[in-house]
Amino acid sequence: NKQSDAHNLLGAVYVVTKNFKLAEKHLLKATKYANHYAPAHYNLGKAYLDQHKHHLALAAFVKAVKLDPDYADALFLLANTRVALGAVAQAKPLFERVISLTPNNYEAHSNLGSALHELGHHESAIPHFRNAIALKSDFELAYRNLGYALIKLERHEEALEVYQTCLKIFTSARLY
Repeated sequence: NKQSDAHNLLGAVYVVTKNFKLAEKHLLKATKYANHYAPAHYNLGKAYLDQHKHHLALAAFVKAVKLDPDYADALFLLANTRVALGAVAQAKPLFERVISLTPNNYEAHSNLGSALHELGHHESAIPHFRNAIALKSDFELAYRNLGYALIKLERHEEALEVYQTCLKIFTSARLY
């Protein structure tokens, strides 16, 4: 439906420009005209998420994923929304699914590591932080979280190496 496409695209632009009132208006119209169109539900979820309307975002992302189970971006934001709502255990398989669909998604690796870490699975979190760093060598958050997981496991020497590497990378990057 051309009308739903137009409303979806217009709504997506309004999300980027942070005009959430108009974004919601157009994205709700897009979902009304084509309720089966996953990108409109995804963009509506983004509009809600950017406004910290987590429960509304959750519903929109769930709908997008129901319509397109391989929609990696929707799965990723659904997982992040679940984490924001305190449902970390429910987010874990979603991050795993995102990684299976987009193995080079360094943020998904890092967020899965954070979810595992929050669930107390520090040892299981470490490879995910390392994968995130391997994919994006200047991903400071992954270094910090890796170091923290190592500290929780009382692997202090390894944590020191991680933090020293992080400092070297970011100190030299700031010199340029």
